[in-house]
Amino acid sequence: MAIDALDALVVVTVVVTGAALIGYRLLGKKGIRFPLPGVSPLMEMIPKSSMMILISLLVLSSSLYIILSGHYDDGSQKWAFGTVGSIMGFWLK
Repeated sequence: MAIDALDALVVVTVVVTGAALIGYRLLGKKGIRFPLPGVSPLMEMIPKSSMMILISLLVLSSSLYIILSGHYDDGSQKWAFGTVGSIMGFWLK
């Protein structure tokens, strides 16, 4: 079974998203902080917000590709629709 470029893109997206989530979890604990002198609390929130946006865009793009390409079976499309719904629910909470 050969992996074409688009399947590799989906695999890489999942791996990068997983690594980003693990990093977010480890760095986001209350005990681990990187205080920067003279930086406002708003500026400290920017990395967290940008990571949430990045993860959402990566997962959303791979899910939309699976939905719109038509090359995947019903199980994969159900997963992709569920993922899009989860992302929408996360941002609309």
